[in-house]
Amino acid sequence: MFAIMIAGLRRLLGTFELDAIVAAYERTPWAAMLAACGLLVVQHGFYVVRELIAVAFAGRSELARGRVALASLVSRSLSTLGLATITGFALRMRLYSSWGLERDDVARLSLYNEATYYVGLLASGAAVFLLVDIPPLVTLDVVIPAPRAIGAAAAALVIAYLLLSLRREHALRIRSFVLPVVRGGPLLAQIALPLVDLVVSAALVWMLLPESAGLDLGETAAACFLGSVLGSLSQVPGGLGVFEAVVLQFVPPAVHAEVLAALLIRRVIVSLVPVAVGTVALVGYEVLRRGPVPEASWPRETAATAMAVTTFAAGVVLMVAASLRVPGPLAALGSMAHAVVFTIGFATLIVARGLHLGRARSWWMATGLFAARALISWVGGPDTTALALSLAMVALLLASKRAFHRTPGPRDDDTAWFAAFVIAMAGVTWISLVADPDDVSRAAAVRGAGVVTALALAGAVVAHHARRMRRG
Repeated sequence: MFAIMIAGLRRLLGTFELDAIVAAYERTPWAAMLAACGLLVVQHGFYVVRELIAVAFAGRSELARGRVALASLVSRSLSTLGLATITGFALRMRLYSSWGLERDDVARLSLYNEATYYVGLLASGAAVFLLVDIPPLVTLDVVIPAPRAIGAAAAALVIAYLLLSLRREHALRIRSFVLPVVRGGPLLAQIALPLVDLVVSAALVWMLLPESAGLDLGETAAACFLGSVLGSLSQVPGGLGVFEAVVLQFVPPAVHAEVLAALLIRRVIVSLVPVAVGTVALVGYEVLRRGPVPEASWPRETAATAMAVTTFAAGVVLMVAASLRVPGPLAALGSMAHAVVFTIGFATLIVARGLHLGRARSWWMATGLFAARALISWVGGPDTTALALSLAMVALLLASKRAFHRTPGPRDDDTAWFAAFVIAMAGVTWISLVADPDDVSRAAAVRGAGVVTALALAGAVVAHHARRMRRG
């Protein structure tokens, strides 16, 4: 699946004009972005309703709604940092156990949520394939076979599940664990809420898509449904890259750049923003509940990881923005301006690793780097996108300060971070060179960044092997 995804993305990337992507992003109205953010709030509101039903199904309806809303926000937003089922259960277990729920209670509500996901998947598939005319796959010579038959089969499975639930009379017992029968409101919610979620998710994407994409709301819903399904099958966190590649198959190649710009805005809204908000909510809860978070606590490690991922992603976005252009008075500095912004972005990617380890020194460095990037964005333009992102990261880092150790945290395997760093730097370098091949200053800055990257990686490999030899 991963190899197929990479091959597809490589083929699609060849159709993009980077200047066209930037221009399409700049043409996207702020009203559409704000409307998409509003739909995200509505979507999470329905997630809270679903969580309340799950808590009632578990027999703990006396739990305060505010606490259930907090558990829904944290588990939904941060579960994308790993395997959603496992990470979501761990986050719920942490929060609900502190409010007096037993492990069996959390297991029951988690099973209800999981069952709702799969039943909703069937219900959504039935609605999409039966009620919507699936748009043609423009860029692939592939035809979805018998969509009405697929929809009918999905509808039959949903009906079978409904009949089975209504005919069951006794709860399922596995030793001491009891799983009640799903009936009434909780049963209807398992079908209705995923359908509402599909409509809201599709509306969010449709709000951002340009008219040239040629997709109405129903066709957008079909494309989003297929992208979500393939994203889940790929096991890539949040379906990153898979969702975008699938949706692009349904629009003409001539407008890929404009559609990609819209999908990237959607990715920031539905992925990075919830992760950042969930991190602050989790850390804030732990701090208010019992003072400073202990250095060895699981919530602290989760918050540090979330901030590290957010910092790394923000650093990549800022480097890409700087690769395309350095606006304002700084443009007169040529290669010096590009070198400065590249250096800040490069340092941000390295510091993200220290944030993952929960180190206070890395927190100070990350805060200083984003503050410096915000200052440059203001003086050199102002560059609204870079300025807003930098200030937002400074605010998030300040809010999560207590999640980081005063002493160096434990080390773990660096392989995943090395791989992410190499991929990010290679991608940014490629974007910089193809954005404007005639820009000598940009090319010089990219070559300098490449040399620094190679030296940093070589030093990291030497240090890694030196540590292993000392341990041996």
